[in-house]
Amino acid sequence: FDIDNVIVPFGLCRSIPDVKYREIFTPTWREVDDVVSDGEGSSEEDTSDEAFLARHIRGEADEQKAYLTLLADRKADNTVRVSRAHRQQPPEQK
Repeated sequence: FDIDNVIVPFGLCRSIPDVKYREIFTPTWREVDDVVSDGEGSSEEDTSDEAFLARHIRGEADEQKAYLTLLADRKADNTVRVSRAHRQQPPEQK
């Protein structure tokens, strides 16, 4: 597919708008000489399991609460739809 070879009927498109060019700024980078490690890791941040849990437990609890609320809302909505469908069915004729 070559966009330059597209034929558009005359009456279909009166003018083709120009696309505005906008420069996207990207961060620069530089090379760094090899860093000598003292054997404890590359940062001073505490990466123990306890520190990880302390930082993330609140967010995980909020996420779980939101997910369970969504499931409960969907279940309630589905229950309402099913009960309305049963009420709207005409009585059976014999």
